[in-house]
Amino acid sequence: MKLFFIPYAGGTANSYRVFKKYLDPDFEIFLIELAGRGQRINEPFYNDINDAVEDIFSKIKDSINDEPYSIFGHSMGGLIIYELLAKIEEIGIPYPKHVFISARRAPHLKSLYGKKYYKLPDKEFVFELSKLGNMNREFSKNPELFKIFLPVIRADYRLVEEYVFNKPIKKFKCNISLLYAIDDIEAPKEEVLQWMEYVQKGVEHFEYDGGHFYFFNNIEAVSNTINNTLYQYVD
Repeated sequence: MKLFFIPYAGGTANSYRVFKKYLDPDFEIFLIELAGRGQRINEPFYNDINDAVEDIFSKIKDSINDEPYSIFGHSMGGLIIYELLAKIEEIGIPYPKHVFISARRAPHLKSLYGKKYYKLPDKEFVFELSKLGNMNREFSKNPELFKIFLPVIRADYRLVEEYVFNKPIKKFKCNISLLYAIDDIEAPKEEVLQWMEYVQKGVEHFEYDGGHFYFFNNIEAVSNTINNTLYQYVD
């Protein structure tokens, strides 16, 4: 089983490396790096979600034809998954066996706050991120790192906040798992569970303690959820 991880806003491929300690070693893990960060720091940011989808698809298309695979996406990564699956269906290549959507409201739901945070001055932007619980542990412990990544986070927020959902709901042709945290005000349970409208097959949901970046404090539990879910597809 191949397992692809798609980053959240401001995230890098390294952001998910903590999972490798707990995921079954028989799974082949692919940590996707988005443009403008990490090993791709010199590449320009995406113009929109479609740019990100095209880029990710070009990186994984040769790996998803021959073996079963699944995809995990946290926050912005969950939104990218939705559009990526539409691309996969359009091209006609095999669907993933399973998809994990973490801390992301359903695509048709707009933010309750009605703001374009990415347009705010730096101090206000940082304050709003902190208030929403969107300051992940890596940045809160290292202000200098955060300063470096602030343009990345702002660019990613632009992708999400300028995203327009203007088409009929597309139903997933695979099983999905919805993961959310009880204190996440950015992606509350009732909005995450609206992904059920997008499901043709089976859906499970899992609740964890914490806020928007709950998985940093629940790595083992989330990994167990992934392991136990994917075992059903492995001979």
